[in-house]
Amino acid sequence: MEFVYKAPQRIDSMNAPKVQEELIGEIQKVLSENADKIVIDMSETSYLSSAGLRIMTIAFKRAKGAGASFALRGVSEMVQDLFDVTGLSGYLPME
Repeated sequence: MEFVYKAPQRIDSMNAPKVQEELIGEIQKVLSENADKIVIDMSETSYLSSAGLRIMTIAFKRAKGAGASFALRGVSEMVQDLFDVTGLSGYLPME
């Protein structure tokens, strides 16, 4: 079963706590229901702060720790550049 989380347009210090709570909560729930793939749809995400990067890393680690695959989907060029600069593009799987 594939679970898809639709990321907001912006993930910054203002909404990061809410996004993290929502996303990690959903991941924990679907993993307990035997989801085998976690996908974060970032097709509408145009801005990601360091707080957003941290959330994506936490989500990846949770999925991996539970034996599920993980991918970021629809990453914009601007957000992709941020992943490249931080070195996370080689760490976080992207579709």
